[in-house]
Amino acid sequence: MIHNVYCFGDSFSTVGKYDATLQTLLSNRTVIAAGIGGNRTSDMAARIQSDVLNHGDAEYVIVLGGINDIIADVP
Repeated sequence: MIHNVYCFGDSFSTVGKYDATLQTLLSNRTVIAAGIGGNRTSDMAARIQSDVLNHGDAEYVIVLGGINDIIADVP
């Protein structure tokens, strides 16, 4: 069984402390950081298929986003 956990979203889900902490906590799974700093939710919607779903190996996807929408005053 595949046990990949994707951290998908904006800068909060890029390679760094968050995914490293998750990897420690979820040692029986592979944590993949799939975040891009500065992404808005529209950017994430445009790339979730190619960056996560097309791989076909995600058991879980953690989505962290929205702060850049707030900053840019996106309704």
